[in-house]
Amino acid sequence: MAYLPKNNATKLKTASKLKAVDKRMPLKKSKQNQPDFINFFKTFLKNTHPDSYAGLLTEILTLSRMAIIITDKKGTIKFVNDQFSQSCHAKTQTFLGKSITLLDRRLKSGTFFKQLLKQFQQGFETPQSLSFSSGLCRTFGNHATITPLAGSRGKPRYFSITFKDNSGQKRSEKLISYMTNYDALTDLPNRSLFNQRLTLAVTAACKNRHQLAVILLGLDRFKVINNTLGHSVGDQLIQDVGKRLLKNLDPKDTLARMGGDEFLLLFPEVLSYQETSRKAHRILALFSKSFQFENQEIFIKASMGISLFPEDGTGHQLLLKNADAALNEAKRSGRNLFKFYTAKLDATATGELTLETALRRALEHEELILHYQPQVSFATGKIIGMEALVRWKHPQRGLIPPDKFIPLAEKTGLIVPMGKWILKTACNQVTQWHAQGFSSLRIAVNLSARQFQEPELVEAVLEICKQTKLDPKFLELEITESIFMNDLNITNMILQWLSKKGITIAIDDFGTGYSSLTYLKQLPIHTLKIDRSFVKDCLTNADDAALVTTITSIAKNLHMKITAEGVEEEPQLTFLRDLGCHDFQGYFFSKPLPAQEFTTLLLEGRSLYGSLF
Repeated sequence: MAYLPKNNATKLKTASKLKAVDKRMPLKKSKQNQPDFINFFKTFLKNTHPDSYAGLLTEILTLSRMAIIITDKKGTIKFVNDQFSQSCHAKTQTFLGKSITLLDRRLKSGTFFKQLLKQFQQGFETPQSLSFSSGLCRTFGNHATITPLAGSRGKPRYFSITFKDNSGQKRSEKLISYMTNYDALTDLPNRSLFNQRLTLAVTAACKNRHQLAVILLGLDRFKVINNTLGHSVGDQLIQDVGKRLLKNLDPKDTLARMGGDEFLLLFPEVLSYQETSRKAHRILALFSKSFQFENQEIFIKASMGISLFPEDGTGHQLLLKNADAALNEAKRSGRNLFKFYTAKLDATATGELTLETALRRALEHEELILHYQPQVSFATGKIIGMEALVRWKHPQRGLIPPDKFIPLAEKTGLIVPMGKWILKTACNQVTQWHAQGFSSLRIAVNLSARQFQEPELVEAVLEICKQTKLDPKFLELEITESIFMNDLNITNMILQWLSKKGITIAIDDFGTGYSSLTYLKQLPIHTLKIDRSFVKDCLTNADDAALVTTITSIAKNLHMKITAEGVEEEPQLTFLRDLGCHDFQGYFFSKPLPAQEFTTLLLEGRSLYGSLF
């Protein structure tokens, strides 16, 4: 605070004095249309005794946002305002009465104030602006204004030194720097700072001729945690994963957050492929221990993709791209593992990207078509329904089977609009066959795990039935066992809802997935479909024969219908019929056919027993 007394009497006296002076001496305006206080004070000093203006002057200078020092011509500090004191992190009394030259040591300003004192002693009468590059820059910026203050005889008795305090600007710059280079959730470096460090590491590796490794780590099935436990738990898990990884890295290594559930690791110097592999194994081992949230334990695994310098790239962009390709391969290979980049991954990724682009175009240009494979009853030998199977009629590559593009559609999310198109087209077609007199035919349509996650699934299915005027009892939805792995309660609720509307639920490829008697008992399952891989060798492989027999027995005891897939030979047909299967489908009766050819098959009235026996 100011060193002069500031009681009410002084304030009133000096305020009235100011008014009196103001009447005979109007304030000049600066270029910014603000009062020129320097000129005002200079004139004020000429016409007023020093003791009478002290309080007013102190008040005004104290409230200034600029850092201000006032000294006499000998360099003795007479006044410093609050802004100066606060910027120096010291009390006002620390400076008063001291020589200005002592500030050189305190502010590490070299000889700035010593040289300034020489100018005071030499005398000057006009303000001067000084720029400097000393330690003052860290506290006050790099600019100061030196103004002589005239006494009663017109000679300078005091000098004011005015600084622009840049501490607020420095705080803003520091915040901007943090936001540019660090992740707000984890306080880890972000991708931008990681790229800078990777570029420096590549330069050092080139100079010293050693390898470095870049690892892209992704948490497995993190979305499940976010969706079931909430984003707050998900954020906490991301933070805890970051802390655990950072704690187990060497100081020279870099851990950054890529974004979402992905982290980046940089090992700036590795000796070999084997050393990198050992480091990757240690990182995966960190996820064998659970993460604790209040009273809840959460287990999560991770997958990693690794690229090495210089084998897999010499620039940061290429190294990151190749690590990403390796991570995708790790996830495709079963997760909870790591993969090194290979050139083959580039060809695969390029092929997938080309295929995805073409698949999106196929949906827009109606290149997809449905084929229908008959389902035949053992009891009557007649066609009782059909399974709808999608095909892609590519303009250049011809007919593409589903196993070539369905996995990609599921990965990219295209399976959702594609699935709606398949369901609507199939329901519309069977409605047409009903109108032609084949009123008991049912249609079976596959439902992927990705479609099953859609919140409006039930409404979408029922709306399609309504639009195509198909009674839901003629619709069978085929699902795989992997659907049950997410949330059995939600799965049960959805299937119960569909079942109550009359829709039949079938388990496709039974026995090849996570087979469990529990869900067969709990869920409204109407049909078990024996996978073609068991049917194929059921006459030559004792294990396959035993599996087919067991599946048939389970279905009978649970009062479920049994459909055998992939029947291609008469002995297979006889074996399955004797076991008690209800119906079958396969090339022995007919391959999947376009709608027009299937119509011809219906009109011919083809029967299993009419053509076979």
